[in-house]
Order: sequence, then structure tokens, then C-alpha cells
Amino acid sequence: MLRIYDYPSFARFLRSVANRFVPDGLTEVRVAGGELAGTRLFLDLRREKNLWLGTFEPWVQEAITTNLRPGEGAWDVGAFIGYHTILMQRAAGVGCVAAFEPNPMNRVRLERNLASNAATDVRVVPMAAGKSRGYSRMWHDSVLGSGSHLGPGGEVECETIPLDALLPELPVPRLVKIDVEGAETDVLAGAYRIVHEVRPVWVVEVHGPDGWGAVHQLQSVGYRVQRFGKGMDVKTNLTVGGPAHIIALP
Repeated sequence: MLRIYDYPSFARFLRSVANRFVPDGLTEVRVAGGELAGTRLFLDLRREKNLWLGTFEPWVQEAITTNLRPGEGAWDVGAFIGYHTILMQRAAGVGCVAAFEPNPMNRVRLERNLASNAATDVRVVPMAAGKSRGYSRMWHDSVLGSGSHLGPGGEVECETIPLDALLPELPVPRLVKIDVEGAETDVLAGAYRIVHEVRPVWVVEVHGPDGWGAVHQLQSVGYRVQRFGKGMDVKTNLTVGGPAHIIALP
């Protein structure tokens, strides 16, 4: 299915044709392929075809299923609408997963998708992971809220919390996925105990200098870091990707 992206002009043509036949707004569909085949998700089919097809970040899907076993904890930091959260819940089992999503638009869909897939045991944390407790402002980068990021002057106020503060309350993580649009070093700054004592596997979407700073921080405490995904073992012209990803193994 991904081979059509070897031909960008043809892929654009197919998307334009497909958009004529899909409804506006959110539609509940079953994921067609990938690790989440059969999962029910509420999606905007004009903008989120890769989630519908199951081609969304397949390398992250594989990292989750490879490194997470039944009964192990998993934290999805920047959960968006729960695509990876649901995969974590399927891999780890009931009561093992926490999803951090401060964006209220995303969180509504996250909770709706969890309910549609009998995954309401997932602990939803309505806060942004950061270096300290407090409040910040959040920008929305699209009408759906995907790609939201923290920054001065943002439209919405959100609470921030260090990940370490939640260790007593949440399952101890074997795997942490981070997708926070440029706040990676702040997340790790608030996760000193997790980084140094718990030492889970980290799957990080890297955004610019801040993201690579977080990568170097993990390397400095002995993590083995490998870049993977788009631009590495996946063709660079794939539209199913995004920024670079790394996996850090203790």
C-alpha cells in the first residue's frame, strides 16, 4: 500500500479523487491495516487517511509491539487521539497504560476512541508533561488540534506536571513514547527519576534543536540511541511520516 508514495504525483491524484467521496467532519471507521487493523476510530477522512489505512508511523507501531510485553507499563506522552495509546493497551493489557493529552479537542476524541475500543481502563492525564508544576499556554496548529504545542500567547491554558510526580500513581513504565512538538527537553527535565532509575525504553519524535538536545541527554546517561523511521528505513518521500524518530534503549 505504501508503494504508491514512490510516485508523489500519482499519490496526490489518488488523494484528490478520494476526497470527493468521503464525508466532511468526523466519521467512525475501522482501521484498514497495520497493527491496529479493525480498531474503531473517529477520524477526519480528508486529513487523516494514514490513520484510517493503518499506515501512520509504522515504525512507531513496530517499536511498541516489539518492546512492550503483557503486564508492563506504558506512557503515551502527547497521545493525540489515542492511535498509539490503543496499541499500547493491546500489547500491555488492562490497567497498564497512561495517556497524556492536554489539548481539550484531542482529549475528547482520545476518550471517545478509547471507549469505542473497550480501553477505558487507560488513565487519561489532562496535563502537559513538563519540567515543573504550573501552567502554560498552548497553540493549536490545525482545526483538529493535531500538532499542538506549548508557547507564549497560545489560545488555551493548560496545566503542566513533571512525569516523576506521577510515578506513585501510574503503572511504572517499561516504554514511554514522546510526541510533544518541541518540548522534549522539558519532558526529560521533569523525568529525572524515570530516566536514571526506572530506565524505560523511550520512543521520541524529534523536533529541531530541542529534540536533539533530549536525544543527547539520553545518550549521556548510557542509553543506546538509534534513529529510525522516515528518512532511514522508510523512503523520504512518504507522506505517512513526519519528523525524525529515535528509539533509546537502556
